[in-house]
Amino acid sequence: MDVCSKGHPWTPENTIVRSDGSRRCRLCNRDYERAYRKEHQSDAPYRDKEYKANRTRVVRDSPPYCALCGLFVDKALSGKTRYGPSVDHIIPLSHGGTHALSNLVLVHAVCNSRKQNKQSSKSSRRSTRMW
Repeated sequence: MDVCSKGHPWTPENTIVRSDGSRRCRLCNRDYERAYRKEHQSDAPYRDKEYKANRTRVVRDSPPYCALCGLFVDKALSGKTRYGPSVDHIIPLSHGGTHALSNLVLVHAVCNSRKQNKQSSKSSRRSTRMW
């Protein structure tokens, strides 16, 4: 019987055929991917505990108005919905910004997505209304 380097049988359910025609054992591939992810796990900024705490404070403590468009932000919605709450960096991380509270503002998810990593001046931001 044909087996992979670790002794797993080459069955149709257990075989991944690559575009170059070579085969890879599905079980060995799973082990390889786990080891690779464990070895190459990065401390990504969004996993930073301080950022998570600051993000929570911004959503909780900010007035419920989008800093970009000025409209009401319903904090009860999920951040995955179009007009749900999202946190935007005034100076994007790619431009040297930080996760400090002074650099984070409450916005709609769709407004944050539209802005992307562009820097906007203070004058182009709408003021958040306090009623």
